Amino acid sequence: MTKNIETLLENIRKGVIDEKESIQNYLDKLLNSLIQMKYSEQDIGKKISEAVFSTKKENSRLGTCPICKTGVLSIIRSRKSGKRFVGCSEYKGGCRASAPLPQKGSIRIQNRTCISCGWPTLYVVNGKKRLRLCINTSCESKKRIGN
Repeated sequence: MTKNIETLLENIRKGVIDEKESIQNYLDKLLNSLIQMKYSEQDIGKKISEAVFSTKKENSRLGTCPICKTGVLSIIRSRKSGKRFVGCSEYKGGCRASAPLPQKGSIRIQNRTCISCGWPTLYVVNGKKRLRLCINTSCESKKRIGN
């Protein structure tokens, strides 16, 4: 659209086309486009909403579940409490893999697994504090740190 406007203005400047008629034709096209958008408003909104949901879901995936090997571990926010945690997509199939997450700070997915247990690791940023952590609460690396 921008290129078309630039071409139109360039042709007007060169005197190749009539200024008023060209601008009126372009405004008519623009008005028709806006009317089409208005009629498609709900459909456009639905598609944007679906894209946002899909992107959010994709960005919360941590990788294959180390317990059931078929599900995907994802960051989930509880509808009831609002707290976030990690859970397996095969929960309904019987997999109970889950892990708590820090409730404060932003979480960045690293796409890495812990060398001790194979569970995903995350990077948590809370103000000036930056922490890389294995999400497995029973990980050997956490036991060594605690002793």
